[in-house]
Amino acid sequence: MIREDKINSSNGNKAYHSYIMQKAGLNVPAFAVFRYELYSKTEVKKQLQEFQERYNKQELSLEELSHQLKSFAKVAFEEEDMDEVYAYTQSFSKQTSFAIRSSANAEDQARQSFAGQFNTQSNVKPDQLEVALLNTLLSLYELSALNYFLTQAISLDEIEMIVMVQEMIVGEISGVYFTANPQGILNEHVIVAGFGLGSGIVEDKVPTSMTILHPDRDENKDIQPNLDVAYSELNPNAPHLNHNQITQLVDMAYQVMGLFGDFLDIEFTFKNNRLYVLQARQITTLPEGPIFILDNSNIVESYPGISTPLTISFVKEAYRQVFRGLAKRVLRQSDEQINQYDSIFSNMLADVNSRIYYQIHNWYELLHMLPFSKKIIPIWQDMLGVRNLEQVAPTVKLSFIDKSRVIFGIIRAFVRSPRAMAKLDDDFIHIQQHFESNYSKQASIKELRNLFTEIKTAILEQWDITLINDLYAFIFTGLLNKSLQQQAVPSEIAGVSQIESMKPMHALNKIIEEISLEKNKAYQEKLFNLNEDELDVFLARDQHQMTQMIVHFIDEFGDRAPGELKLETVTYRVQPIKLIQMIKQQTTKHLSQQTKLPNNIKKDEIKLPFLSRFFREHAILGIKYRESSRMNRTRIYGMVRTIFLTIGQRFVEANILEEVRDIFYLTMEEIFSIDEDLSVKLLVEKIRDRKQQLKVDQQLPAFNRLVFVGEVFNRYPSTIQNIDQDEAYETVLQGIGCSTGRIKAEVIVINDLQAIGDIDVQGKIIVTTMTDPGWVYLLTQAIGIIAEKGSLLSHTAIISRELKIPSIVNVKNVTQRLKTGEVIEMDGLSGQIKRV
Repeated sequence: MIREDKINSSNGNKAYHSYIMQKAGLNVPAFAVFRYELYSKTEVKKQLQEFQERYNKQELSLEELSHQLKSFAKVAFEEEDMDEVYAYTQSFSKQTSFAIRSSANAEDQARQSFAGQFNTQSNVKPDQLEVALLNTLLSLYELSALNYFLTQAISLDEIEMIVMVQEMIVGEISGVYFTANPQGILNEHVIVAGFGLGSGIVEDKVPTSMTILHPDRDENKDIQPNLDVAYSELNPNAPHLNHNQITQLVDMAYQVMGLFGDFLDIEFTFKNNRLYVLQARQITTLPEGPIFILDNSNIVESYPGISTPLTISFVKEAYRQVFRGLAKRVLRQSDEQINQYDSIFSNMLADVNSRIYYQIHNWYELLHMLPFSKKIIPIWQDMLGVRNLEQVAPTVKLSFIDKSRVIFGIIRAFVRSPRAMAKLDDDFIHIQQHFESNYSKQASIKELRNLFTEIKTAILEQWDITLINDLYAFIFTGLLNKSLQQQAVPSEIAGVSQIESMKPMHALNKIIEEISLEKNKAYQEKLFNLNEDELDVFLARDQHQMTQMIVHFIDEFGDRAPGELKLETVTYRVQPIKLIQMIKQQTTKHLSQQTKLPNNIKKDEIKLPFLSRFFREHAILGIKYRESSRMNRTRIYGMVRTIFLTIGQRFVEANILEEVRDIFYLTMEEIFSIDEDLSVKLLVEKIRDRKQQLKVDQQLPAFNRLVFVGEVFNRYPSTIQNIDQDEAYETVLQGIGCSTGRIKAEVIVINDLQAIGDIDVQGKIIVTTMTDPGWVYLLTQAIGIIAEKGSLLSHTAIISRELKIPSIVNVKNVTQRLKTGEVIEMDGLSGQIKRV
């Protein structure tokens, strides 16, 4: 056998990759590469060609070919000179064992991996080398290997076995690190680990753990394992990788990716807490097909956490209809012409494990149709808080005529947007009146379905104008941002007159002030001692002025609650006792401690240039209508929620469902196709399975972005365990300042929306993932807000500016990095957070 002095790709990718990694400073065990001399002999090449011809002529079966090739190889191997192999192994201590690794010249290629086909032997002693080298050679001619390269039209004389003789590292934990999930998630890393040698893992001889994570890299390309969006699936007696081990593996993986590309299969082992890289090759098992990019930027504000099948099906249909309406408004085409884009409209959203995402590649498709898209897209990304700015090339090509239509259609809609939004507000009043006139708790399923269809049609026919208004607000805010120093923008777009998001809080504050008066003490005591059933009757019959104020509040704002756009959310309209509990909590506090809400915000007048004043005026107009449409949207979802809960009641009465709220575990399509004579037994199992799946989904981390190839799919983990977090202490954190002010106070971290009613945030800084409009009741009690998600136009930013409390958004992993009880100083101007 001949030792290779210069290692290159002709020695097989396994050997070549190991050489490159070693040269780059990675901890690769010492090795040497050897060629079998037999392949350099002309007579051997000729003999292999003859075997090939006989097989092609069907003179030999595959089994006979394998048998004869092995016999031929054994004879040829007897003539191999082992001197150079022994010379290399004798340079190590006598106690050293070796791994004999195949590195065939066709192995570990992009299109043909031969994974698991060839023989690798571990713990080989020097006196076992010849047997091990022969076994590795013979593995080239095993049935499975022969079938593999013959079906790929690779000739026998083209394949050459090369071997690595490598120092054996007997690690305590070994495994495989995939820099893409082989099932088809390109931005997800998967680590499979087990105790002992890697061969035991590959051959399923030992229990393994699987760690799923999405490493982040900042602008300086520093690797951050971001373990709050990671989890492990553990089998009994399998290792649980700790934070330090994962950090080492992620750092190693990015170094190897820098050498060989993005999608790799890397074998590793830990010995005495030291990481060794054993080999690296490209993943060849990734599915083929289209790329699907899912991103939760902005939409997580409306649909935090998991959502039920009913919510998901309704929201998908709403988005489809709205974007279809937008295309008709802009392109002015017939339904038949618009249908060519239906695959985009129907897939603006996707759900993975009960979480709702934008299919952001389809959003880019539509944005690329706009005039000046290269200018608009960065503004859109900034306003929605999209962190990953990578785009996909558009696939839809518009004709010159269609492009002209888009330009004129957008300009027309853009100019008319404020007037159209004002009309939308007026029309909503009529929709609400229609609902109130036609809804009844005793309505039949048919009547309820007809009412739902009427409201859905009336709303979605014109709701696309809200997208134009969003663009209106984004663009003018972006232009204002450009014309001023960025830090000045938050204060300039504060003070929107009579902003809709603040009206519920003003109304609630009025109730709290009135009920706290001495003259209402008896009423207060009576109200606060009612149970849920008694309260429903009381609110329906009592004529006290305070009761009428509460009923009016529920009628106007009863749908405003955290998670209000999820149909399954229990709002104040659905469960008034929750409102009374909040009123009680606030009333028991001394009046001097209550939050005083600003009616009119006066700020120092700064003479702005004419152009900046123009941008500011239109930015505020867009923001005002954006907030009013969101309030109306909340009320629309309240109507839809009421309709489906009533349908649920009809299904319970007809013995189709066991409980009213089981309705949320069916899709809209399933509900409207159910026969009223259907037995409950036919649905109970489906609903039970979905409830169980949502419990699992609740435990999975909320991944910000998922990049699928081939198809979008759900996970079905059997066990979920969080990864130990490092106790690293950061003095300074950075985000985007959205509302000016500098304060020092205690932090309260809120992750569970359902627990909000029991949390006292008075005088504290709220730290959370994001907020939606339903958080307004809580935000008025806090003195500052910090969120992981958001932008200048997110709800967190808008409400904090109206409340004149400092806010910072887009702080990566802040709910993990800050802890309840910590004292921090936050600067809403610079976006800087300092631990005190």
